Amino acid sequence: MAKDFRASQIETSKLILTGGIANTSAAGLIYSGSVSTDREGGIPATMLTNVGSDVFLFVSGTKSNSDFNRTDVTLFGGDIVVSGTVYAERQIIEVDGLVDGDLIVTGNFYVKPDANSTKSAEFRNDANQSLMTVDTTNGRVVVNEDNSTTFQFRVGGRLSHGDLFLVRPGTDSVSIDGGFADNTEVFSVAGNDQGGDTDTLFKVTPLEVTINPDDTNHVDFRVATDQKSNAIFTKATTNQVLILSGGAVASFDEASAPDVSFYVSGTAGSHGSSIRGTSVFGGDTYTSGSAYVNTLFVENEDPTIVFREPSSTIDKGTIGINNSDNIQIENKSTNKHIVFKVNDGGIVREGFRIDGGVAEVVVNQGAESLVDFRVESANKDHAIFVDGSTDSVLILSGGAASSPSESLYSDVNFFVSGAVGSAGSQVKGTSLFGGDVVISGSTHTQGAVRRNTRLKSSDFNVKSTDHFLFFNTNSGHVTASLESASAAGAGRVLVFKDVKGFADTNHIVIKPDGSDKIEGINDETKIKVASGSLSLVCDGASRYFVFGERD
Repeated sequence: MAKDFRASQIETSKLILTGGIANTSAAGLIYSGSVSTDREGGIPATMLTNVGSDVFLFVSGTKSNSDFNRTDVTLFGGDIVVSGTVYAERQIIEVDGLVDGDLIVTGNFYVKPDANSTKSAEFRNDANQSLMTVDTTNGRVVVNEDNSTTFQFRVGGRLSHGDLFLVRPGTDSVSIDGGFADNTEVFSVAGNDQGGDTDTLFKVTPLEVTINPDDTNHVDFRVATDQKSNAIFTKATTNQVLILSGGAVASFDEASAPDVSFYVSGTAGSHGSSIRGTSVFGGDTYTSGSAYVNTLFVENEDPTIVFREPSSTIDKGTIGINNSDNIQIENKSTNKHIVFKVNDGGIVREGFRIDGGVAEVVVNQGAESLVDFRVESANKDHAIFVDGSTDSVLILSGGAASSPSESLYSDVNFFVSGAVGSAGSQVKGTSLFGGDVVISGSTHTQGAVRRNTRLKSSDFNVKSTDHFLFFNTNSGHVTASLESASAAGAGRVLVFKDVKGFADTNHIVIKPDGSDKIEGINDETKIKVASGSLSLVCDGASRYFVFGERD
């Protein structure tokens, strides 16, 4: 058996390995003498246990893969060039490692620095520009740290669809593309609030973008502007949407109003000004419920408000301005009315109606005693007045506190005010009827002829409405006491007649009032002729004048 060859050093130009090692295909073995079993080439039985049949040269040592303690290593002091492939269970390069060709890792790839730094790992191009940096000091990964416009960060999509995620520094753009028609989730963001609630905040699918897709009451949506912290605000707990709702301490919190679901802030009267306080809805706006406004402006060349039943396209009525700038109120329904009503102390009363059935204008259609009709002029608040409670019509009836209320006279149903003696003057006190005037009853005047008649057989006072006074003195004298001349009025005419033929024996006595005089005498006058008559005309001051015979 050949013995081991021992020498402290060997100098040779060639070391030729011939193989022939028992139980192995290795051409040569290098191992420590301390592990040899004898001085005749004996080796431990387990030293080549994991050595494969493809090994040409075996160098023994101790593996330290578990704790990375460096012991029993093989050291090459200079460069090592391997024209083939280096196979290793673990590779540790303590200083610098340079791979000019490809670095292929078929297993897991771990990078663990000895100490944290801002560039624990970095990928650069041939122009030495940083593509990606791993910053273990700040705990972040930086892509395109040199701000190159040519680099992109891209995540490819399924099959040949394209890029799922793409960052383009050259155009300062980021795109996410789900792409497939299966409505799968493209992008989502979830969060965990302080209460421990974990819900999706934001979700994107090919068909929709959703804020708070889990329908929770603690995920709000808020968009802020320069001066509005709640430019757009969706409050999940109250099911409200608020636009430009303020948010400042002094601002009203519209979300606290229990009847508000959608709120848009603005400034009244800002339309057409430089104040951004006007909300514009470009197309049609439909409200299924009521609309409450302080002031409603309808702007168009010929603006019109149309009333229509939602179940049909038939217009029920309109209010608008026509092309002649006239305001038009029109009821579109056949034989229907336009009615104006008021609330009188809690009672609804109809005041005015345009009747479509008979084409007429009616005031107080309901014949209510508390509904009046009044027209004012410059100086008369009762220029025309219909008193519903008294069935009277008054024209120029005054209405001032010192004027009499003609509607209180029980016998008056039509009154026209004026001024006695105003005809031909500048005083507007004359009532003029241009055509014929037909009166079916009596006419009573204080300053002109009256046609009222009375038959008297006993003493009496002459009324302001009397004109023809007939006497029957069969039972004795009859005395007629006159009104004062000032009360009777200028031009007042009274006619006295004995209709029974007894005046020659039982006289008709006509007696003036107070200091008034008849024909200059403040004493009575008489009719003493049977069937005689006498007429008196008043001067409106203090005298009556006699037309006819005197006693």
